[in-house]
Amino acid sequence: MTTRELNEAIGKRIAGLREQRHLTQDEFSELIGTSTKHCSAAERGVSGFSLEKLVRVSKLFDVSMDYLILGQKREETALTGFFPESILDIAASDNDDEKSVLLEYLQMYRKVRQLPEETF
Repeated sequence: MTTRELNEAIGKRIAGLREQRHLTQDEFSELIGTSTKHCSAAERGVSGFSLEKLVRVSKLFDVSMDYLILGQKREETALTGFFPESILDIAASDNDDEKSVLLEYLQMYRKVRQLPEETF
């Protein structure tokens, strides 16, 4: 696959994600910190986004870098679709600190869910 073909594939996926969220190129480019002209060129595959911008896009749309770059979606599991990809990425990572923080948040959430509604 040539660089141009890769840029076109990435751009097509990003344009699709942007359109699903009803964002204009102006709105999207502002969110990721680039010009509308560059955004348009990247979506058409004429140029590409930097790694930094791809990470921002990944976080903004809550998709994996594998999806943006390779078009590979996470293998479907019972948890896919229930949790955002960013949480699934942490759970699948080797970073014990992030896993520990995630577990603490989930335990806190469980406790909050058990409180009577009047508490809120």
